[in-house]
Parts: sequence; structure tokens; C-alpha cells
Amino acid sequence: SLLFALSISIGLPPQLLPAIVSVSLSTGARRLAQRKVIVKRLVAIEDFGNIDVFFTDKTGTLTEGRISFAAALDATGADDEAVLRDGLLCSDAIVDDSGAVVGGPALDQTLWSAPGAHTISLESYRRLAERPFDYERRIASVLVECADKTRTVIVKGAPELVLERCREVPPRAQLLLDAEFARGSRVVAVATRDASGSTTLSGRDEDGLELAGFLTFVDPPKADAA
Repeated sequence: SLLFALSISIGLPPQLLPAIVSVSLSTGARRLAQRKVIVKRLVAIEDFGNIDVFFTDKTGTLTEGRISFAAALDATGADDEAVLRDGLLCSDAIVDDSGAVVGGPALDQTLWSAPGAHTISLESYRRLAERPFDYERRIASVLVECADKTRTVIVKGAPELVLERCREVPPRAQLLLDAEFARGSRVVAVATRDASGSTTLSGRDEDGLELAGFLTFVDPPKADAA
């Protein structure tokens, strides 16, 4: 009887393993359901249990996948048309003769479609040099000449990198930036510096900046995201 029992105990687990696994995964699915989680595939619970770090992207999943312009703010959080103007000057969007945007980075295209963008006159400004955005620097810069012949460097890009290049950052500006991030906004920082007499643009010209403000963008949640 002992040998028979031993042989049965050895022979049964391979046959019962699928049932045991299914019961275990079903128990996990029931626990997740109590926490408002819907499990579509039981085997996914095992994968979920093996995860150490989980990354997810809300764009197009929880949100509409449409970036829209929200506001142009100065360093104190007040609406500032000058920040929008500087953002348009430091833009890689492709605009045809009729003023329609026909290409370029998505955020720059969105910026040109912002309310008030077409009412800002850029005719008195001339771009003399530029350093396009790239994913190593994560900023873009242009050298522009105004109607009075003064020249200015405008830098636009990732807030943390632009702020590092500013001579001084008001404490309120960092609080404003944190609040925008907490709301789920995408934020682009804009900074400037005087460039009198300059004719070219180099990496050195992107330091010693004065923070102008922030351009904020939103991707609204889907109606059924909840």
C-alpha cells in the first residue's frame, strides 16, 4: 500500500498541474477583481507577479492622443503673450505662404495652432542662426534680430535643462513647474539672453539665460478613461 501510494503521489502532479495552476491564477484574479482590476487572460497574472519595474504610457491609452496648447505663462504663472511669441520664433514648424502649418515637430505645430498665434506679428523679427532640437541636448535655440537691430538668443526645450542654463530661477517658477507636472501637462521652458553683435550661434550662447516662462500643453483624458 505504501509503494502504491508513493507511485500515485508521483504520478498525479503532472496530471493535476494544469488544474492547480488554473485554480491558483483564478484565486489571484478574484483578489484583483476585489481591487477593481479586470483580468482578461489568467496567464497574465503570472507575468504580473514577476514584474519588478513597470512602465506605462498614458498617451493614446488613457488620453485622446491629441496634444493641444494650454497656456503661455511667465515665471510667476501669469499669461504672457511674449512667451508665446518667443516660442513661435524658436520653432521648427514648417509654415507655408498662407500661414498654414504643413510640417515640423508635433509640439511646434500645436504651438502655431494656438489661439492668438496668428495675431502675433513676427514680421519685424529676422532669424539669423539656429541650432535645431536634438534628443541629446533636448533644447533648440535661435538668434533673432528685432526691428531696432537688437539681437536676442531664444532657447526652448525641456524645463529641467533650460532652468540649469539660467543665471537665476525664481522659487515661484519651480513651484509653478511642479504644479503643471502634477496636472499632467507637458511643459516647454523658454529663456532668452542678449546677443548684441552676435552673428553666429554656438553652445556657449545657450548659457547665462534669463527665464522667460513656460509653454504648457495638454492631452485630455478619454471620456471612458475611468
